[in-house]
Amino acid sequence: MATELFKMHAMIVDSDLNSRMKLKQATASCNLFSTIVQIGTLQDASAKLSVGGEQWDVVFVSCHFDEHEALSFVGRAKETTAGQDAAY
Repeated sequence: MATELFKMHAMIVDSDLNSRMKLKQATASCNLFSTIVQIGTLQDASAKLSVGGEQWDVVFVSCHFDEHEALSFVGRAKETTAGQDAAY
């Protein structure tokens, strides 16, 4: 009997479109992810997590963001149902 592999839901948060596209290509090529969503701002990512509906397994946060803002985002994201169990 074949078992279905667990596929992860990933969110890429980066203000640089080029970086987002490169990471999306890299994640898509490794066949571990079923969903890969690209978002350009921490505010939009927070809104996506707050809406819920989808549990996120991995949230890639770019080093292009201010460190304090990025840490604040991660703290808020971990308080959401959709992002509480994600790896950041």
